[in-house]
Amino acid sequence: MTALTLFYNLMLTQIEELEESRSSPADETQLESRLESVRSEKEELEVKIAELQEQLSRAQGEVTRLRETASLLQEEVKVMNSVQTTIELH
Repeated sequence: MTALTLFYNLMLTQIEELEESRSSPADETQLESRLESVRSEKEELEVKIAELQEQLSRAQGEVTRLRETASLLQEEVKVMNSVQTTIELH
């Protein structure tokens, strides 16, 4: 995730540099083409970041659910052990 964010920031920097470096009409055509390419890459990265954030959110939810299940199972084991100990003592 961090690598994508860094790459995204690099794209923003490139866009700013390209916008600032416009000089002659001949260069402007080339710069416009590059600028459009960088903007397209930026949009693709924004989509990818959003997808990864959604995946992370789902994974975190699953981890929380699994931890809760594990906790419940541990409590059940404690109860079963307690019942078994009680039965063995009688």
